[in-house]
Amino acid sequence: MLSRRAFYTARTALWITCGWIGAALLVHWLVRRVPTHLARELTAVATGAAMGLGSAWFELRLAPRMVRALTMGGFLLVRTFFYVTLCAVAIHAVTMSLLGLSEHGGLFAYYRSAQYRDFVLGGRFAVALAILTLVSFFINFVRQLGGAFGDGVGGAVGVGR
Repeated sequence: MLSRRAFYTARTALWITCGWIGAALLVHWLVRRVPTHLARELTAVATGAAMGLGSAWFELRLAPRMVRALTMGGFLLVRTFFYVTLCAVAIHAVTMSLLGLSEHGGLFAYYRSAQYRDFVLGGRFAVALAILTLVSFFINFVRQLGGAFGDGVGGAVGVGR
């Protein structure tokens, strides 16, 4: 049997991770220029899961300690920097490596392809990063409302109820 704290931690980590998986799939569908297939969809899910687990670690373990030490503006800057960095690293490490394995026959093969150069230099990487940053602000806003007004209120306000 899980304690209340362990249950809360697991439930919150699952909620955050599912949110990031949804965000990664949304970004995948919005910025892709090539036909999609199951390997690309699963790559987006894996990238979202990596971002979600990193985000859950930050929000549940690191952020509570930082809140006491930083002002609200300072914490917002740290949080924004963390999420932008997390998204950029996950996109480059997870997505590109898995696409290299599934489409180019090697873990680092995608980094040498014309598709990678088009993604980074063509502006799609910047668009993907901007969308994911906005999603992170929305997720954090709903979490902060829930923390301030009680469980369920943040989600209700987030969906317009």
